[in-house]
Order: sequence, then structure tokens, then C-alpha cells
Amino acid sequence: MTKQHVSAGRQTSARWAAAAIGALGFVTFADGVHAQEKVSVTVNYALTLKLDGDSADAVIKTQSDGRRSMYAMISGECTTLEQTIARSCRLMNVNVRSSNRPARRGNQQDTVTIRGTGTYSVEMK
Repeated sequence: MTKQHVSAGRQTSARWAAAAIGALGFVTFADGVHAQEKVSVTVNYALTLKLDGDSADAVIKTQSDGRRSMYAMISGECTTLEQTIARSCRLMNVNVRSSNRPARRGNQQDTVTIRGTGTYSVEMK
């Protein structure tokens, strides 16, 4: 292989590497200016709600209301991220789960705990 072919191969490899890095959004220029950088942000949430009664219907209603609140919190997080660190935000993944906790010594009433996780794709400012 001639010196000219080796040089052309390195330039092509360098272009491919630069294109791949640019597509991922991790390029920093020498003058300190950052190209669009995307990061993943994961936020965990928790709600504890008191049950109104001990019937199965009360549990179902409380869990449903709690999940509804959790989804509202998770979907609203992009607004907070865009007001602080993000140029743009997209919700990528949601996980919501609930559990019941019976009354105990210090806890005088049955409760439902709703936990959630939201994962967001964020383009940094």
C-alpha cells in the first residue's frame, strides 16, 4: 500500500469517527463551544396516600388516583428540565408501581404508596 492510500484511509476513518461522535452529540470544539449534547435524566418519585376505608373499592380508587397523580408529575418534569438545564426534553420511559401498607403502631391508618420513575432524553442548554 502506498503512502497516499494510507493517508486517504486515515482521513476517511477520521471523518467516520467525527460523524459518529457528532451523531451521538459528544463533540467539544477547541474554543470551548459544545455541540448539541444529549443526556439521559432519570427522576424517582414517591407518594404516600391514606386510604379512606378498608374496602377493596377504597384501595382500587386510591391506587388509581395515586397513579393519575404520578403520571401527571412524570409528564410535567420536562417543563422543569426545560426551565433549568434543557434546551429540549422528551419522556422516554415510565415505570409506576403501587403497594399497600396496613396500619401499624405509629401509622394509624392504612396507606398506599405509589412510586414512579421517569427517564428523559435531554438536549442540554
